[in-house]
Amino acid sequence: MYWINYSHGMELDPINSQHEKRHNENGILFLVEYFIIKYLKNELTEIDVGIFNTITQNIQSYSGEGVQFHGLYDRGEGESLPSHEWYVTPDKRRDISHDNLTAIAVFSNFFKLPYAKHIQKHAIKWQFRFDNCYPENPRWIQCGKWHPRDWFFYLYCGDGFWKLFSYPLFPIYFGACIVSACTKKSNTSGKLLWFVRLALLKEKSLLHRFTWFFYKRLLKKKYGDNWLSELASIYMGKDHPIYELSKDLKL
Repeated sequence: MYWINYSHGMELDPINSQHEKRHNENGILFLVEYFIIKYLKNELTEIDVGIFNTITQNIQSYSGEGVQFHGLYDRGEGESLPSHEWYVTPDKRRDISHDNLTAIAVFSNFFKLPYAKHIQKHAIKWQFRFDNCYPENPRWIQCGKWHPRDWFFYLYCGDGFWKLFSYPLFPIYFGACIVSACTKKSNTSGKLLWFVRLALLKEKSLLHRFTWFFYKRLLKKKYGDNWLSELASIYMGKDHPIYELSKDLKL
């Protein structure tokens, strides 16, 4: 039985073979959640970082000539390859989500991999049109998908000159975090994504340490000391590795 599917990331239910179709569309997000928890428990290995690197390379979108686009991603299984059944009907592909891009950006920034910079460059070149359905001619409607919170994060994680343009957006980013943390108890996916954004970067960024301070206290008040495992238990089964690892993690 496997929890990690090398075609796209981590599953919510175990699979019997690497040849199975993916069982969800946010596999890279769940993989990063899992690896962040391993890191916080001092259990992350170079092999784990290599797995992330391999899967992230594999899910990069392809042009019609089969060349990969840096900074643009599918949800897995080579959806944009000319050999894929959806190549002639690209509208069947599901747009890449901000959840997946956020996970790729934060993990690659922290572990000094190139993908956060690729995402930043793609955002600047194509005006935040992350369109894996039409990668060679991205639609302008894609601009409307991305919240200023995402603009901040992708510019910030890419470092370099364009990082400077993220700072004026920080109040929106911080406010979005507080709003998410204050939503009703059953709303967990947004809170888990904020964990992904903050749990690593708080170690290297005063802005993220500041945001983490308020985020953590709001969640502890709502869910108790084991707030992370409470979030995971609502979204994932209790046999899932993310829940299992988070049970005794004190933050």
